[in-house]
Order: sequence, then C-alpha cells, then structure tokens
Amino acid sequence: MPNKRIALCTLVATAAVMLSACATVDLSPGGKDVKVLERARTQHCKHLGQTHVSVAKLMRGEKPIENDLQILARNSAAEMNGDTVTPKGSPKNGEQTFDVYQCIMP
Repeated sequence: MPNKRIALCTLVATAAVMLSACATVDLSPGGKDVKVLERARTQHCKHLGQTHVSVAKLMRGEKPIENDLQILARNSAAEMNGDTVTPKGSPKNGEQTFDVYQCIMP
C-alpha cells in the first residue's frame, strides 16, 4: 500500500510540473507599453540597466520560450521605468539578458 501511495504522489507531482510548463506568461499593464527593438535603434535613448529573465523550458519550442522571455523583460523594464528593451544575445537554457532603455523622454 505505501508503494502505491508514493507512486500516486509522484504521478501528481509530475503532472503539476508538466502543466506549469504550459502556463503562459502574462504581459503586465506597464509591459504593454514597452517595445523590443534592435540595439542600433536605441542610440539616442537613456540606458537604465539590465534585466535577466528566465522561464521553464520543459517540453516547449524555442519560439514560445523566446516570446515568454520577451514578455518578462518588458514587464521588468516597466518596473524600471523603461520603455524599450534590447536582447543581449540569444536565449540559452531558458534564460536571457536584456538592456533596458528610456527612449521616450518625459
């Protein structure tokens, strides 16, 4: 009986992890105003810093991971009062760093 209980708990835990890997990342209200641009288009912007974001990459393709990383970077930039992010390199192992800029001066 204890082995069945352990097997059931393991199955439930595995299912929870699998379902969480399919969860989408939501764009915050502030993140909706943040653009993702190429670095060359930010030469007249104020650099505010960097943000490093990561997502679970279980059973997911590259495009959904890249999309979620950009959403997280946009959300983070909004919290830093930025309006633009540029990726620093390509995503690797579900992680990516972005530069954060303020391009529209108040």
